[in-house]
Amino acid sequence: MGAETLVCVWYGQYLTICELDYNILQGEIQNIQKTKSAVDIGEFCLVEDLSSARWYRGRVQNRKEDLFDVFLIDHGNVLSVGIDHISSCSNDLFILPPKIVCGFLANMLVFPDSSHSVVENYFSSLIGKNFTGYIQALLPHKILLLEAPDINNDFVRHGFGRYVDTDTFLFLVEMLTEVPLKQNIEPAPDLLIDKPRSQWFCFQPSGLRGYEDILSFSGPRLTCGMHVKVRVTAAVNSGLFYCQMASAETDLLEMSRKLGAVCEYRTKEHSQKETENLGLLCSVQGKDGKWYRGFVQFLPVNSQVRVLFIDYGYFESVSVDNVHRLPPDFYSAPIMAFPCSLSCLSGQDEAVRTQQLSFLKSGLLGGVLVVEISSFDEAQHLYSVTVFGAEDNPIKETEPIEEHPRMKLGSIIETEVSPQGEQLEEENVCKNETEKAQASSLKALSIRPGCEFAVRCSYISSPSDFWCQPLDKGPALEELMNKVQQYYSTHTVPLKSGDLCCITKSPVDGKWYRAFIIEQQKDHARVVLVDYGFTIQIRKQSLQAIMPEYVDLEAQAFRCSLSKTCREWSLKACNILKDFVVKSTCGLKCKVISQLSVKNKGLCNVVDLYDTQTQQRITDMLVEHGLARKATAPTTLSTVFPESFVYSSYDLSPGKEEIVYVTHVSSQWEVYCHLDRNTEIIEELEKKISEESEKIMQASTRAVVRKLCLAKYFDGRWYRGLAHPVQSPLHLSVFFVDYGNTNISEKTHVMFIPRDSVDLLYTPMQAVRCSLASVSKEELYADAKECLDGAVLNKQVRVVIVGKNKDGSFDVQLFDGDVNINEKVNDFILSLSPKPNTGMSCSTSGTEAKHRNTSVKCKSQPKGRPSNPLYVRGTPPRMRENERNTNVHGNRNVRVTQQNRNRTKSCVSATLQKSCDVKEQRETQHPKEPGTPQLTCLPDRKLKADSENATVLSVETNGRFYIRLTKTSDFLAALQSRIADNLYRCETVGKQDVKQGLRCLAEVDNKWHRAVIQKVGRDKCHVFLVDHGITIETSSSSVRRQCCSTKEIPNLAVLCKVTFSEGEDAQRLWDETLKLMIGKEVKLVFVRYSETKNLWMVEIVMNGRFLVHQISDSLQQNQEIIQHSAETQSEAAEEDTSPPQQLVCAPVDIDKSYFGFAAAVTTPFEFCVVLEDLLLIMNKVSVMLDDLPVLMPPLPEAHLTPGSCCLLESDTQEKWCRAEVVGADASLVLNLVDYGHCEYLPYKDHSKLKRLPEALINLPKVTYPCTLRGVKPVGVDGQWTDEAVIFFQQRLCQKNLQIFFREFESDSRWKVDVLADGGHVAKDLVDAGHASYADVMLELRYALICYIFTYVISCLGNEKIFLWEKRLKSQLTKFSGKNESC
Repeated sequence: MGAETLVCVWYGQYLTICELDYNILQGEIQNIQKTKSAVDIGEFCLVEDLSSARWYRGRVQNRKEDLFDVFLIDHGNVLSVGIDHISSCSNDLFILPPKIVCGFLANMLVFPDSSHSVVENYFSSLIGKNFTGYIQALLPHKILLLEAPDINNDFVRHGFGRYVDTDTFLFLVEMLTEVPLKQNIEPAPDLLIDKPRSQWFCFQPSGLRGYEDILSFSGPRLTCGMHVKVRVTAAVNSGLFYCQMASAETDLLEMSRKLGAVCEYRTKEHSQKETENLGLLCSVQGKDGKWYRGFVQFLPVNSQVRVLFIDYGYFESVSVDNVHRLPPDFYSAPIMAFPCSLSCLSGQDEAVRTQQLSFLKSGLLGGVLVVEISSFDEAQHLYSVTVFGAEDNPIKETEPIEEHPRMKLGSIIETEVSPQGEQLEEENVCKNETEKAQASSLKALSIRPGCEFAVRCSYISSPSDFWCQPLDKGPALEELMNKVQQYYSTHTVPLKSGDLCCITKSPVDGKWYRAFIIEQQKDHARVVLVDYGFTIQIRKQSLQAIMPEYVDLEAQAFRCSLSKTCREWSLKACNILKDFVVKSTCGLKCKVISQLSVKNKGLCNVVDLYDTQTQQRITDMLVEHGLARKATAPTTLSTVFPESFVYSSYDLSPGKEEIVYVTHVSSQWEVYCHLDRNTEIIEELEKKISEESEKIMQASTRAVVRKLCLAKYFDGRWYRGLAHPVQSPLHLSVFFVDYGNTNISEKTHVMFIPRDSVDLLYTPMQAVRCSLASVSKEELYADAKECLDGAVLNKQVRVVIVGKNKDGSFDVQLFDGDVNINEKVNDFILSLSPKPNTGMSCSTSGTEAKHRNTSVKCKSQPKGRPSNPLYVRGTPPRMRENERNTNVHGNRNVRVTQQNRNRTKSCVSATLQKSCDVKEQRETQHPKEPGTPQLTCLPDRKLKADSENATVLSVETNGRFYIRLTKTSDFLAALQSRIADNLYRCETVGKQDVKQGLRCLAEVDNKWHRAVIQKVGRDKCHVFLVDHGITIETSSSSVRRQCCSTKEIPNLAVLCKVTFSEGEDAQRLWDETLKLMIGKEVKLVFVRYSETKNLWMVEIVMNGRFLVHQISDSLQQNQEIIQHSAETQSEAAEEDTSPPQQLVCAPVDIDKSYFGFAAAVTTPFEFCVVLEDLLLIMNKVSVMLDDLPVLMPPLPEAHLTPGSCCLLESDTQEKWCRAEVVGADASLVLNLVDYGHCEYLPYKDHSKLKRLPEALINLPKVTYPCTLRGVKPVGVDGQWTDEAVIFFQQRLCQKNLQIFFREFESDSRWKVDVLADGGHVAKDLVDAGHASYADVMLELRYALICYIFTYVISCLGNEKIFLWEKRLKSQLTKFSGKNESC
């Protein structure tokens, strides 16, 4: 073994040598005249062996005074001789290559803790054997870096070492030998084996750039000054290396293990790999045999494809057989690798540079580095770091051993979607394979902060690590355990590879338990008993697969830690806890305060344990004994970070009375409130949020927590929230924890809270959830909710606590002065019941008008609030219409007086009473059907020409699609909350009762949704989610019945149909246009309701015009093309009367910023771009083109007209491509619409063109033909010079572009403004002398930007310029597009 015993040295000879040549050479060496002379190290010479008196060819390796160490290049051994036994010689004797070659084994490092004797024995066993390999690089003196795959595979399999990628290995060898390498990119001399061309690539510093935006992932968020522990995973040089957070090791191992299980299952199930399109993201099997997430950069060459290992930062060329599609479950995890550079490179201190390089070398050899983030280069996406030390923590990849892998009862039992919400298109095949690979998996108990229930402690390690079980599930667990004992005592069920959930027999009591594997060694495994919390070590032979019938009951044990305690626990503290638990067996209750994520342990519930009989709390006992102290936040922020905000009951208990502000009304029986006594806390929290939001926006990156965020509301302020993914990849659902409402927010308006923001993370949630006692929950009345909303929202009222619920909410009586609001709401609900028609006729218009214009005066603002008529307490939840008419007066020292109460009493009671009166009169004239709630947030069927904003949920055919009104988002959240709260009432439907048309509840992503069964299969059924407008497949045994209260609520997914002229082209064009709108918010005009078809006829408004007019214009253009074809080729038209096929571009918004890249660039007047929004469509098109049938109908000759589309087998792309006819003379000119360039085909070969399948017609073109706006060539002939073209191509190619569509030209081209890496391309052309401005105003705008920027530099200083410049450019870019005359 070589340098630092971590690289392996080998000696060998080629199999193709001719022994005769070397025998002849040896004779010449003996006879030639010897000339004794000094030879330098590294030079060739002749050396005499004293024992045999024979001379040999050699190379001087070392010299100590007059003693030389000479390596015999034809024999492999070293002679130590004096200068008298060395002779110089002619170069002719060295024409024949060395018989013995030597070098390092490339791409492999020996583990430092491997036994040297065992490793040497392994290498000794290789002597005399033949092997082949690839020469990766050359060291001086013909020393080779040879990659021998067979040896490397054996080496890793025996656990002697680990793989590293080629560039990292070359860089490491340079550092170890302190000799620059010559990478083997030229043919090797003579007998040396050149590596295959597909094996070599040049890893440039920009190797990853251009893909970060495409990949829709984000690595760890780091900020300047932060100290973190990292592992170096790949390196090109000291100026570019890739790191992972050391804390991510467990997650990576777990992800690789799960991904490996899926891919191995797929490989076994499909022995012959089916042809499939990989897409951009893939699963790839590395050289170590393990599966990783990858990014396919280029198309395969010679069955090899170049793949970027996105979690490690290096490339490999792998066989296409080792590349599979990436299952959708693995899209959401962020990229683990991030690029770094040593900050010392530009410094002059050589000692610092040497030290930093030494640390980096330790990192490359497997150590963990402690680094400080010095700066971040946003343009290069590169962190500059300073290394403060290296920890000896070598990587050991074989048989990975982990401590509790983040309790992947959190990954398999508790499914948690990434808060980034980045999801690509679901592939059902991959999803099913993932489910099969994971086999039977267990669900976790649904426990949230605020939950309070009786428990028993099943296992106690310490006050910060113990396990509890819910007491009410005890009988069910006992019954399950009896069944498990009976079955596994007489049956053996082998555990499949990759399964983590299992059944194991405890060596302690001989019983069978449900378990989860947390660590695997060669013969043993460590498992946690999921129903009890015990961890035991067991032989792998004792593990069995879990039968499906034993997974229905949730894992009963959940990990806990005591709240408000922080200390290393003594034995006395542990004993006090155990004694407390034993004495409180009958009355032990657990209140969940918050949830934490603990490194190497996973999800942990912070709880308060108390005895209901004695009212003693264990935390108080420990503090009284001096064994603990109160703490509001964990002290170990690097290993413990929150998964939820903190719940507080604020010492509320039955009988207490509080003054509160109502911040949100969820339903007729549920409201959220602020406690008046918390006013100062809330104001201080708002200040902290304001300060922290500024820091987050200014900082480059910081380590953040999942789900816990700051979200911008409509008022422009930031508020704390919990983020959850939604169907749209551009939005997140945010629950505002301090106000109680839910809103759908754009991702650009959501910032996740840094882990070190203690005040924001650990200040308790301020919204107190209250349930109006005695108010009916059986029927949901939107009118009642609206009435309550108008009466109490943003008002100060009084509550009397009646009781505490298991979910942490409080049953209350709500009073406005002396008016009992609970009773008023009940009276209002009773007024909604049907009444007999008495023939009474009276007008309600005056009453309604009076109700709408009621001006409500309520209690003044809390102290510290500014006097602002536009500000209403509770603004973050919603901006409602009635708030505009609400008068709010500021007063810093206000107390509730009887006068205030009386004033508010008349206000609230009047509102409720008038609502009741109006409703009564409405019902008298128009009695409704009994039991049908009136959900006024849905469009009124009698209303015409009413416009609403809505989100497109799904698209059917013939212009039919499902939407959900934007204003029903609050209602949807309340509905889902109600379903979750009442789930225990909803029984599982027996398989025999699962029938088509049954209204039920179906589970998706751990949430239950209302559904209707559409199709019933053997074990599966298709259900339509009536509030989401989509159909899913689910298990027939997991369907639950709907409660009566949810059956009567109208479906929130509304079926709509656009009005358009009939015809195949119109229908196709509408359908493909609508599909592009899925997940986006649109403006609809509801025209009329069709009772027969049970749907709404609507119009869609885009850019101020009805979309139907825009589509009609497009169809008219197509019709003109068709008519032209009919006139010029009437004979051919008689043979084929079908219209030419047309493809359209996806609609874009004028003046909106889009991100993308250049697809093809000819001149500034002719280039094509691809938008990032269409990457999924590009992927889908590619998949479909790869799956085309062998036999396809040819394109009729009559369709060879400009604008007609077809399939062309492209020579440049080496595959079938979608094409559009541009010209048809002697040759056909065909534009590849998904690539942006043209190809030519002789007219006589037009039969090679094929008709497009219908599915490919429905997908829009991927490229947009563009013209750069605002500039013209400087030449007098109006043509772009070659220099201008080259300059423009260099500015666009392989750059991140920001594109603004300004104007649509008649030849299907867009005039655009383009920013490349933040700079205006048009301005760059002018500055370089290749163009002049076509618009004098544009020149003035750019001059203004430069002037302002120069002035601000002198005023602000350089440190604030970057952020200012970014904001200014953004604003001026939008301004320049919309104000041409400025």
